[in-house]
Parts: sequence; structure tokens; C-alpha cells
Amino acid sequence: MIVAIMALLLAVAGCSRKTTEEFVIEGSIDGLESGIVFLQDRMDGLMITLDSAIVENGQFRFSGSVQEPFLAYLSGDGIASRIPFFIENSLIKIQLKEGDSGSTIISGSQSNDLLEVFNMANEVFELEKSEIHQMIIEAEIMGDTALSDQ
Repeated sequence: MIVAIMALLLAVAGCSRKTTEEFVIEGSIDGLESGIVFLQDRMDGLMITLDSAIVENGQFRFSGSVQEPFLAYLSGDGIASRIPFFIENSLIKIQLKEGDSGSTIISGSQSNDLLEVFNMANEVFELEKSEIHQMIIEAEIMGDTALSDQ
């Protein structure tokens, strides 16, 4: 399984994308007509606002340039919880539903695609770890120390 995950990571990393000298973030928040959103970074444990954009007719836009991809956060009106995503010099599209950060769709950032592949692989790993932990607990309750002694 690890081999399959690594192959998928390499395939995603190998996809060529046209890079530009700036990033453009085009976003939409379904259900929110107007408001304000913030582009943030975490520095020394604090959230720092890098930029803000007005939401008009559910649409917002950021643009700029970065030296290298970095993890940023989107927050603001209509966003239930901060949304982490990688910014890199490309066209990045973010689609949200008001109050539902879990249904966010982010496209256009190769680094963010790799983060999503990692997160999916990590979910599988955490599920397997939880199952093994549960088997150990059940074995200890039954007095079977074979699993817990390994």
C-alpha cells in the first residue's frame, strides 16, 4: 500500500503545470452574497493577515507573487473554520459553501494536490492504527498478551 501511495505522489508531482510569475486566487462562496475574506499565514503561533478581499455576489479574488509555495489559510465571512491550502504562482480556484468548510474544493495548486494525497494516505494510516489499538485493548481485556508484548 505504501508503494501505491508513493507512486500516486510521484505521479501527481510529475504532472506538468504551466507556472506563472504570480498567483491568482479566484474564489466563490455559495450562499454568501457579500462579506470579507482574509488570506492569512501562521507566524510564531499567531495568525497574521496578509491580505483581505471583498466578497461580491459570492465571488472574491486575491493576487500576488511568492518566492516558493507556502501553507496559507483562508478565513472570513461565510467560512466556518480556517481553510489551509498551498499558495504558489498559479491560478488557484477555491469553491466553498457558506458555513461548510468541509466541502471546499481547491484546484490549481500542485503543492495543494500533494497535500490532499498526503491527507488521504494519513487517514488510511490513522484508521489502521486505530484498529490495531482496539485489537490490543480487546486482547488485554481477554488476558491475551501476545499482541501487547510485540
